[in-house]
Order: sequence, then C-alpha cells, then structure tokens
Amino acid sequence: MAANPGNRLCLGEAQATGKSDKIAKKQRRLEEAQQELREARDR
Repeated sequence: MAANPGNRLCLGEAQATGKSDKIAKKQRRLEEAQQELREARDR
C-alpha cells in the first residue's frame, strides 16, 4: 500500500483503525466459531 503524500496527517489514524479492524475481524471469527460449536452440540 503506497502512502498518499496528501494524507500524512491521517496515516497514524489509518493504522489505528486498521488495527481495531483486525481485532474486530478476529472477534467476529471467534463468535462465529462459538456459534458453530453450540450448534454442533445441539445436534
């Protein structure tokens, strides 16, 4: 990903949102896995 010279001020902000986005994705994956586990137990 090339850095946009006009967006230097937003770079740190973008990195922060990128990190929280990754965490959110992991959280979602975890919840999906737990849901699948529950469904498997119910069968």
